[in-house]
Amino acid sequence: MRPGGFRHLFELIQKHRAFFCTYMDALGKMDLTYDRLPAELKDNIDRIMPVMGYASREELLYHQTFFTEGLSAVIRRWIRRGCQESPEEMERIVVAEYRPNRELFQ
Repeated sequence: MRPGGFRHLFELIQKHRAFFCTYMDALGKMDLTYDRLPAELKDNIDRIMPVMGYASREELLYHQTFFTEGLSAVIRRWIRRGCQESPEEMERIVVAEYRPNRELFQ
């Protein structure tokens, strides 16, 4: 995601909170599959996997599932709390989670 992309996402959600509340509730009831990669990622997967540190396509799919489900849960929580934090604060929170200190897990 480009710089500021998460901030823009949270600004959009905040602006259209009622819609996203309904949308996220409906999305939570769907049986989603993450076994498909976005076209841009699929076209460049052999080049991207080693750069991102993934050993296999399956590992990348696990990452995609983890990140997508986690981001959805963060968005639902933010909406339920009335979007109390600013979009900038939400971006900081998400980016910090997306780039954890790997030394903690070694």
